[in-house]
Amino acid sequence: MLAERVQAFVRAGETEAHENELRLICAELLPDYKAPEIFVFLDSPLPRNANGKILKRLLRAQVAL
Repeated sequence: MLAERVQAFVRAGETEAHENELRLICAELLPDYKAPEIFVFLDSPLPRNANGKILKRLLRAQVAL
């Protein structure tokens, strides 16, 4: 798709990640067009198929809701 917005799905673990800290890290390490505009924090693991690949369509469906 053209003009997709870059999003990052972050699983909350033992340490709390704050959106501002993540933005600073991404701005430092990534070019502007690759830096996420939106951060989505999840409590559960990312959905994966039997081969261990992340199911992006399920993540897109979560955001569309």
